[in-house]
Amino acid sequence: MPIDDEINEGRLFAVLGYIGFLFIIPLLFKKDNLFAKYHAKQGMVLFFVFLFSIFLKFVPFLGVYLKDVILYLYILGSSWGILQAIKGNYCRIIIISDIAENIKI
Repeated sequence: MPIDDEINEGRLFAVLGYIGFLFIIPLLFKKDNLFAKYHAKQGMVLFFVFLFSIFLKFVPFLGVYLKDVILYLYILGSSWGILQAIKGNYCRIIIISDIAENIKI
């Protein structure tokens, strides 16, 4: 499959990869599409970072502030990923991409 066709076919699924737990959809239904899979894996890492931030609110003193910072970074990373997926670009999100590349799915 030519690269442009693969990107066009996986674009919607790549966007879904950044919307909370919906990263599961491209991993199940477009597992052969490298573009959708690339973005879904980054979305999965972002989602788990978001879940981690929820537990930080139980840490005394700094936990509430750390939770807010991580939540803002999650929103920023997801928004950036969605924008790049819509444009049809492979994008790297600092630290998130490094983790996502090591996930074997």
